[in-house]
Amino acid sequence: GQTIQAFSAVGGVAGVKVFVFTDVSASDPALAAILSMADKNIMIGVGNGLFLPNDVLTRGQAAVTAVRRFNLSLDDLPTVATFQDVPTTHYYWKFIESIYRAGLTTGCSGTPKLFCPDAPITRAQYAVFLTRGMGLDPASAPQTPYFSDVPATNIYFPFIQHLYQKGITAGCGINPLRYCPDDNTLRWQAAMMLDKTPGGTLSQTSLQNYAQMANVLESARLLLEELLNKLK
Repeated sequence: GQTIQAFSAVGGVAGVKVFVFTDVSASDPALAAILSMADKNIMIGVGNGLFLPNDVLTRGQAAVTAVRRFNLSLDDLPTVATFQDVPTTHYYWKFIESIYRAGLTTGCSGTPKLFCPDAPITRAQYAVFLTRGMGLDPASAPQTPYFSDVPATNIYFPFIQHLYQKGITAGCGINPLRYCPDDNTLRWQAAMMLDKTPGGTLSQTSLQNYAQMANVLESARLLLEELLNKLK
């Protein structure tokens, strides 16, 4: 995707890079995480000033986030594609090969060997990407289930357990505590989980810069609207 970047004197500091997504309000609970991921070039939006927070994250896009979040190499990749549905000409090929080489994924099918790059990634599958990206050992995961919908018999159990133990997810619901492992991962959810992996979050100053830039753009919009009305 493309990134919308505004370079301006924000808060009295020239040259501050500010990401402004017109579909993410200043009061959105996921704002800090979304801006943090954009600031780190991990999730930079889809172009035209949009982030599409409620769209699903595809497996191909998830591969990109994992490579960027965990600093995986895109160099010295094989010349022959590993997955039949991800040829070397595919937009996400390098990213998918990288996470495969790093052991973050084995794909979505063994015979034939497929990755399903355009399919949505489930919350359980994304837990695997993140857990393996952080180098956590499934064998060391807490054995007492945290979530009522992820019993110890679930194939994704250790990965999801690690995410909760590390404070990366709070699940999808309470009373009882649930994770919704089979639900698709939404872009805002991915941003929030990525933001809680080791590496820190966006500074308060950057959040203030965002709010100021958003106010400037809103004022410009209102002024343009007023001028257009006068021309009618």
